[in-house]
Amino acid sequence: MKKICISTYLSIIIFFSVIGNIVSCSINSTNHNEFMSAYEIDSAINKLDFIPASKEEILADSIYNEQDKTTDSLIQSSKKNKELNLLSKTDFKNNKARIYINQKQSYTDSSNFLSAPCLCEIFNDTLSISMNVGFFGSAQFKINVYQSQYKSSVFLYSGRVQLYKRQNDSTFANSILLKNKIERLILNKKFESNKNDALFGQLLFTTEAYNENSKQTPQLDSIKGKIFFKCLPKLKKASDF
Repeated sequence: MKKICISTYLSIIIFFSVIGNIVSCSINSTNHNEFMSAYEIDSAINKLDFIPASKEEILADSIYNEQDKTTDSLIQSSKKNKELNLLSKTDFKNNKARIYINQKQSYTDSSNFLSAPCLCEIFNDTLSISMNVGFFGSAQFKINVYQSQYKSSVFLYSGRVQLYKRQNDSTFANSILLKNKIERLILNKKFESNKNDALFGQLLFTTEAYNENSKQTPQLDSIKGKIFFKCLPKLKKASDF
């Protein structure tokens, strides 16, 4: 998979449907025994900004704001909905990521990234960070943080097309969960499950090898990338699932 051929604009718009459909990476099924890597802390990481904002990012922020206004009016009209706090707002300006995939050029090149909302949720003692892009197919970039350790992965979904398989699998499937064989996570501070103030970070990763059936002669491939993100973690309760 040398390139994710998807427009940044569509990747943002489709987020609302993708986030609800990728259920294989639910944060309430986390196995702490799988946490292998220790993340790094660098307070200077919060100096990473998203300036200048791209046209797609400016558009996405305006779309999120408009949706918030619409849903706010509906929530306000129902006392029950208001009490249950059913509205889960995502402020794109403070919850977003820039995803660079398989690039040889500088990761700071603003013309070569996928822009996506960044969803950060705290469930019990685990922080789940996820970025989703896609249109007819989709990709989810996921980081789970537990105490001083973390694990990261990439989930690919190709709709009705049987596109992916592992090296030892006999048939292709329409989805695959790839563990990252190389990963480096840097956060601006230590994760504390009882705090939900702003979090900044970056992830450098290379996935395990897999086969993609879109080529004339399928060959083992992998995804390499770097993600810059910032978000405001939200506390998630079991009743929210």
